[in-house]
Order: sequence, then C-alpha cells, then structure tokens
Amino acid sequence: MKIMDFTIDINTLSLIIKEKGWKRVGLQFPEGLKPYTKEVIQSLTEKLLPASIEFLVSGSPCYGACDVSDNEFLLGKADGMIHFGHSEIPNMGKSYLIPVVFQEMPSEILVQPVVKEVLNQGLLSGIIGLTTTIQFIHELSAANELLSAAGFDVRMGTGTDRLAYPGQVLGCSFSSATAVPQADMYLFVGEGLFHPLGITLATGKPVIAADPRSGLVKNMDAKKDKVLRQRYGAIQKLKDAREIGVVLSTLPGQMRRPLATSLIKKGGDHGKRMTMITTPHLNPMSLMNLGNKVLVSTACPRVAVDDYSLYLEHGITMATPIEFLISIGEMNWDNYVLDTIE
Repeated sequence: MKIMDFTIDINTLSLIIKEKGWKRVGLQFPEGLKPYTKEVIQSLTEKLLPASIEFLVSGSPCYGACDVSDNEFLLGKADGMIHFGHSEIPNMGKSYLIPVVFQEMPSEILVQPVVKEVLNQGLLSGIIGLTTTIQFIHELSAANELLSAAGFDVRMGTGTDRLAYPGQVLGCSFSSATAVPQADMYLFVGEGLFHPLGITLATGKPVIAADPRSGLVKNMDAKKDKVLRQRYGAIQKLKDAREIGVVLSTLPGQMRRPLATSLIKKGGDHGKRMTMITTPHLNPMSLMNLGNKVLVSTACPRVAVDDYSLYLEHGITMATPIEFLISIGEMNWDNYVLDTIE
C-alpha cells in the first residue's frame, strides 16, 4: 500500500495480526499520516477477511518512536498495536505494556539525484560521515556507492542502542555521527534541517543537508550560527531568572527523571526557585497558565529549538538542560552541544 511516496506492508501486517491471534488492534500514526487512517483500516480489513478485527485509533499526538500509545491501547483492551512511520528504539524494546509492531515506512524517492547534485556543487572534502533518517535508511548504500565512486572515503557510524541502524539519526540522538570522529564533514540525506543542525552542533564539523524530496542542498553553517545566537539568548534568560520550571516528560521514551531531579537540586543550590512540571506532551498554552516564564525541558530535545519562537509568543523562554548547566557555570559555552537522549 502506498501513502504519498511511502510504503506500508499490509501483507506482512495482516499476517502478524493473524499469527498473533489479535482481535482488537491499536493503530498509532504520526500527525502527517493521520488523514490516511481510514485507508489503512480498509486495506487491513479486506486482507484479514473473513476474520472480523476491531481497530482502535489513537487520537493523541505522536512525534516519534519515543511516543508509543501502549498505555492508551491497554486501557482500550487492545491485544496489540501497530506504530506507523518510525523504527523501534532498541533500548525501549522490553518496556511496552502490550505487544507493539513497528511499521517502518520507507520512501520511494531515490537519493541518487540529490547526492549527484552535492557532488556537482563540489561541497564535499576529506572523510565523509553519511547520515539519514529512517525514511531513507534503505537508500544509504546507494548514496555510499556514488560517493565512493567519486573518490570519497565514506563512513557510517553505529550509534547507541537508541538507534536501530548504522548511519541513522533521530531528533534526540546523533550518536551515529559522533561515532565517526575521524570524519572531516558530514552529509545528511533526508528532509528538514533539525537533524543536520543537530549533527553539526554535536560534532563541531561542517554538515551538508541534501533533501531527496525537494532536491535542495544546503550548507548548515549559517543556520548553525543563527540558532547559536538564539540559544545564547536563552542562556541569558536562565541566568536572570529567579523562578524556573523543569519539564519532566511522562512518556517512557523521553522520561529523564534523574536529570530533572538533578536540575531541580542544582537550581536550588544556586538560589533559584525550581518547580518540576510533568506532562506527556508539551503545550505552550497549558504551560503558560502555570506562570513560569522560563522553562527547562528534559523531554524531547527538539522542543526547545524547533518550537522556541512558538513559546516566546506565549511569553515563555524554553531552554535545554545543557543551557541550564551553562547558565549556572557548570558547563562552558565554548563546549555547547544540543541536548540528546541516549
């Protein structure tokens, strides 16, 4: 089954449901795929005939494999669930409350054209660290072949057990990139700018972002400088703040209670009034109503960077744990990196 240019393996999913004997199945989709829910249910229903399967669909936000609705479906008495669009986070594999099947959805867009464009522009030099997201992980070998044929020494690092594949990066983990410290620069093949931004901040090396969908190629240096100026401003707000809220995610894949507890204590030791705020999903309106003007998020690292302007519109400065440590003098600005979860 095709959704846009992504593939869903309906045959395999229906076989899994049959073999496991599931009668009530939870389905969880990321936001961009929710409009196609009915089509997926129809395809699965037709494939599973004559069996009658009840499908439950999560209406909650879903931002990644760290955000699995197992508890939601447990309460709905589902036998198991299918999580669409992400690869499993290996170090979470034994923590689910019901059986979970991850349906990775590879893109049919080929990466060779945009990699050729990178080569044509002469943007690469030295040893290249090659990275991507799950949608294009199956295309890394093709990218590697093109780069190697052009004479480049290409490396794909194996990160921590938060990552399912060599060369894969998540919004919360760039360990496959830092696992290749000998790289002179990195090539990120995929959509969006947050992942390549994270790579350049994590490694301190130049990063070229190549988008297979749009065909656009971008050097991340200018974006890095802009974001660093923004993050420096957040640190100044942390230094001046007397009251700070520390956000603790209740999602198992994001929950960092020891870190949040440590920040609360450190802030208290520096004369700040600290409050711990728990939530599964961060919402600027709800957080604004609590009255904290400066927050430190121990949840998804993307929140403080991607949604920084959104929170500012609600009068909130959102910062990361690393920025908080810099603000109280326990880390140095010169060693700044993006927050990660490993």
